Amino acid sequence: MTESLSLPQLQEAIENELMSCVGQAEDARYSEYQSMFTYQMDWETSENAKRGKRVRPLLVLLSTHAVGGNWSDALPAAAALELLHNFSLVHDDIQDKSPTRRGKATEWVKWGEALAINTGDGLLAISSLALKRLAPRLTAKKTLQIHDLTHTALLNLTRGQYLDMSFETQENVPVEDYWEMVHGKTCSLLATALEIGALIGGAAPWQQAALHTCGIRLGEAYQVQDDWLGIWGDSAQTGKSNQSDLLERKKSYPILCALALKGHFSQVWRSLPGSIPPTEIPGLLEALEKDGIRQKTEAKMSELYDDTFALLDTAGCSQDSLAPLRELFTKLIRRAQ
Repeated sequence: MTESLSLPQLQEAIENELMSCVGQAEDARYSEYQSMFTYQMDWETSENAKRGKRVRPLLVLLSTHAVGGNWSDALPAAAALELLHNFSLVHDDIQDKSPTRRGKATEWVKWGEALAINTGDGLLAISSLALKRLAPRLTAKKTLQIHDLTHTALLNLTRGQYLDMSFETQENVPVEDYWEMVHGKTCSLLATALEIGALIGGAAPWQQAALHTCGIRLGEAYQVQDDWLGIWGDSAQTGKSNQSDLLERKKSYPILCALALKGHFSQVWRSLPGSIPPTEIPGLLEALEKDGIRQKTEAKMSELYDDTFALLDTAGCSQDSLAPLRELFTKLIRRAQ
């Protein structure tokens, strides 16, 4: 019989594993340094609603469960991916000059760029150390495989981030380049989370590959949804500005679609040199509506999420064991509703 799982149960186990990995400052000289980790991981409050979604570690545990493994064996790998993700967020916020994340000031705003970079580096180091905790649970071969998969994902993430930043100075970005960026920046960790979970759970190589492919499509859907939220989302709910993508000329999916259409939005966009003044936002939003870009983005998002659910069924797992994964996917879809 398949073990009954709840997402809150897994989230509690993830938080405990993360806290164990990060530890406590044993020397008073490092108390502020430790508080920077606490702040980034959202442990300065007991309110779970204000924490990150922990999507990547949940994918690891749910994938292990789906293929018939013991999800608790995957906790160190789940924690490692979440710590790696948070490392990337700290650096991403510095690179994008983002003032807020999850409804509060970002690390670099609170402590300055230099200390924020150092905090990100610390999270990356702790992520690597977390993988050592797999040793008593898995064979050396599997542990090494997971180490390689994790660091390959990290390299791909940095490649995607490079493309994302390089787009800022490019007037015309082909949609193919956008998807290449998404595959690195967003898909790499999500796909790797599902693949690692399957590996830990003892899945056959073809099942690991199927779940990896599912993770790629999930990442595409997640990014298009994130791009939608970056323009039409509720800032009070997302904790992020819904104007910055337009103000900073970010080459997100809606904007690239609108530019390719060469309609109302494209005319207004190209008539505004340099940074876009906040006073122009209402006009740009109106132009996007006239061009039907909001509806086009929503249709693409729905298509990609439908594909994600369909690909999940190719992994050779029972419907009961996949139910918690489906529940998580459904929760992600509702971010935009």
